[in-house]
Amino acid sequence: MTREGNPFAILDKQSVIGTLRDTGSHDPDVLDARKAALIARVKLPKLAGVLVILVGGVVSRTVVGAFVGVPMVLAGGWLWRRAARNAATIEAGFIEYVNFPGW
Repeated sequence: MTREGNPFAILDKQSVIGTLRDTGSHDPDVLDARKAALIARVKLPKLAGVLVILVGGVVSRTVVGAFVGVPMVLAGGWLWRRAARNAATIEAGFIEYVNFPGW
């Protein structure tokens, strides 16, 4: 289960494989469409991470703002890395499902 309602959730390879298996098809176009839908969910946290980094950088221009801005930059970096890991997990799950010799 990929937790369809939460784009910030951590994905694991088995949930990606389960989502691909739920299509009920081995057609490459259908699988690519499902993979594209999964990748589209990763774009929101990645964009949010970049925006939080930018806002944190602007806020950090003053000494007082640095107390808020530096944690924002760190949180944005965390969001961005998490989205990148989810994208890599989706890619790895897709490759494992497509290259599985049993189908």
